[in-house]
Order: sequence, then C-alpha cells, then structure tokens
Amino acid sequence: MTQSAPFTHQTPDHLLSVTAESSGLQTIIRLYRDSDLVEKQRGMDSTVTLRNGEHLVVVKVGPFGGITQAILLPESSDPKDAQKLGTEFTAPPGSFAARVQAWGNRHPDFYASRHVAIAIGQTLLGIVGFSAILFGLLPGIPWPKIALDIGLPHLPLPQITLPSLPLPGVALPAVPLPDVTLPRFTP
Repeated sequence: MTQSAPFTHQTPDHLLSVTAESSGLQTIIRLYRDSDLVEKQRGMDSTVTLRNGEHLVVVKVGPFGGITQAILLPESSDPKDAQKLGTEFTAPPGSFAARVQAWGNRHPDFYASRHVAIAIGQTLLGIVGFSAILFGLLPGIPWPKIALDIGLPHLPLPQITLPSLPLPGVALPAVPLPDVTLPRFTP
C-alpha cells in the first residue's frame, strides 16, 4: 500500500497536495496543506470531495484507485460545478495524468470533447462486439429441423367488388412489372 505521487496546487498562502492509496477495494484520499495532513477520506466512489475550512477539493479517482484529476473550488461552491468553477491541480511529472493535462493545454477543444469521443467509441465497440458475438454464435447453434413444406388447407376468401371511381384523364406511365411466381401454399 504505497501512496501515489501527489497532485499539487500552490495557493497564495499554502501548498496543497492530494495523494491516493489503494487499500483492498477501497481508496484512501488524503489532502495535505504544507505537508500537514488536513483531511482524509476512505471509500469506493469515483468522485471524492474533501472539505477543510477555506478549501474544497474534488478528486476524481480512476478504476484502479489512482487519481485522474483534482480540482480546487471556492468553499461555498457546489462540487458538481467543479469543471466550470475549479482550478485544476498539477499532476505529478511523468505520469499519465500529466501527459493528459499537457495535451489538454495544447488542444483545449479536443480536450473538452474527449468524453463525447470516448462515449461514441465505446458505443460503437459495444455494437460491433455484440454483433460479432451474435453472428459468431448463431451459426453454431444446432437449430431443430422444421419442415415447412406442409399442405395448408385452402380458405375460400370472399370476393370484394370495389366501386369504380371516376379519375381525371391523366395518362399514367405503363410500368412493366416482373412475373412473380407465388409459393404453392398461398391461395
């Protein structure tokens, strides 16, 4: 159980840092102010909110317990508004999160639309994967042989005479229709 490298943010008064530690299925998130532990929270949530006096920090936790993003908010704000109102912590150098932050700084429009692109990709992958599994499995299922060549009884249908409607004298084009042979069990 080792702590992750800290995400840091320098305020005018203090240096804030956030670390994560996996403990079984749970993750322990710690908030430090000038290397003093201020707040600690343990849980399995993907978003953790740490509150301490003048600081409100929203931490996004990845699927394996590592921090993907940490955001500092004003104390009176709602954690749901973290992306709009917050200031992002600096990721540890050399980490994947640092590369994502650097890419986001270089390409802010793509960075903002990455969730949409990921969701579209996951949807397409799910559809293609499900189709491949479905069409890969269906031919291998031993379906029962059902004889559809049975003599159905002839049903006498009533003859309906439709009234003739006087149509205007419009010359309709003559379309040659193909000859269709119906199966023998249809009347």
